[in-house]
Amino acid sequence: MSQAEIYCLTIDDILDPHLLYSYIYPNTQFHLYWSDDWSEDFYIESAYAGFISTCLNVSGSEILLPEIQTNYAVLDWSNLIISKKVEKIIESKAFINNSYYVRLNGSLGNTIDKISKYHKDNWLSHKYADLLHRLNVIKDKKRDFEIVTVELCDSANDEIIAGEIGYAIGATYTSLTGFCDKVSKKHNNFGKLQLVLLAKTLQYHGYHFWNLGHPYMDYKVKLGARITPRQDFLKKWLASRDQQPTKKLISEFRFDYEFYKELL
Repeated sequence: MSQAEIYCLTIDDILDPHLLYSYIYPNTQFHLYWSDDWSEDFYIESAYAGFISTCLNVSGSEILLPEIQTNYAVLDWSNLIISKKVEKIIESKAFINNSYYVRLNGSLGNTIDKISKYHKDNWLSHKYADLLHRLNVIKDKKRDFEIVTVELCDSANDEIIAGEIGYAIGATYTSLTGFCDKVSKKHNNFGKLQLVLLAKTLQYHGYHFWNLGHPYMDYKVKLGARITPRQDFLKKWLASRDQQPTKKLISEFRFDYEFYKELL
């Protein structure tokens, strides 16, 4: 959806309950905003409010584009769809023998490099990457915000086959951007596998739902995500962002077949 004018969004706007709840949230004519505030506080507060931020280069100057979307792709665990092609990988000898594993919060830098190589025109700029690195060392107790990296790896050489970057806030998880290996035929459908395994990992840890952001990409619906209007999304979001998952995500832990066999 396009809009005629994009307004500047400040941290004061976000922290003003009257402005946020009475004007920004209800006004579905506006979904995209801009900001030149690259501070950790602005990013965390906007994410906590339900905005998902990308960035844009305008005449040589980069700005953030926080978006309170008109519709969101939301995956509830009961709606997860595991395709026949992914089932085939899960049932393969290689997967059962732990030839692959999922690593959480392994290396943000490596994941950013993979995404940048995969998406040549990706919005994940050097400035945005620098912000992610700064956010990655923050343990924000006020908003319980945490950057999360997800990597599906080959056990033989620790090669990253597919992965993504997102963030957890309370009992919610939000995707930002990701990648998968589309060069090797050996890894066909491993991007879809990574999504399924991440969903099961989040469900196991007690996260309430997965916010996949824009609903316009077909793979999200095929995964089982439902297109959710802003107001319905906000009801779910506001109810879960201050709650806690039952288990914390463990950094560098290898989630392999032994972990997933009871969940899949």
